[in-house]
Amino acid sequence: MAHGFVTTFVFVVAVLKEASSGDRKQKSSLEAGATSHGYPDWNRGNEGTAWWLPQLLRHKYLVMLACSGIEFVPRQAWGARPPKEWERLKVQPVPRVFVHHTAGGECFDTWTCSEKMRYIQHYHQVTKGWEDIAYSFLIGGDGRVYVARGWDAVGAHTKGHNKDALSMAFFGDFSRHLPTPWAMKTLDRLLQCGVALGKISTDYTLHGHRDATCTLSPGDTLYAFISRWGRFRGRLQTYTC
Repeated sequence: MAHGFVTTFVFVVAVLKEASSGDRKQKSSLEAGATSHGYPDWNRGNEGTAWWLPQLLRHKYLVMLACSGIEFVPRQAWGARPPKEWERLKVQPVPRVFVHHTAGGECFDTWTCSEKMRYIQHYHQVTKGWEDIAYSFLIGGDGRVYVARGWDAVGAHTKGHNKDALSMAFFGDFSRHLPTPWAMKTLDRLLQCGVALGKISTDYTLHGHRDATCTLSPGDTLYAFISRWGRFRGRLQTYTC
């Protein structure tokens, strides 16, 4: 109980400090009707912090809640090379998310998954000639999320949708079995986190890689499983081989 109180207290103090700083730096823009701190327009006039602090606290709390429980492994931690080029997504928040599998071996710890990340990046950059590893994120069998291109970059994952979608891939071949329960739970959490961060649209649709182009990805068993999720919409009208 004491630990939870301290965590909440520290969180509120941090937001109050941001609020105080934001008032000093952004008072003129708020009075002009601009958005505050990059969040939705909560302008109500000239009342200062008093009117938007509750909304800011609520927004930050919802983001913290949605993204808690996800262990991200950043690029530098798994030993990523720099991208050859970097391009921002044309649409944000993205209207759709694609689920992939790598069709290779599975991994269940940070060391092995990081090794696979480096191999996949090398294959995509050197053999394929792409700018970077294709996907937005990869999910290990232990439930960790390995940051590939991340939330904001154009990918090389889904033909026709690299500039308006995100990709979440699982290490392994899931034609005959599902990823681990931890990995599947992480996919759900990652989707919720993306919505809370404003990276994924609140009315996004979910698809398998095969819904956009002729491929076996993400495997028959995994595809059948996600097809029962509420946001799943199946084959796209833009399907092509």
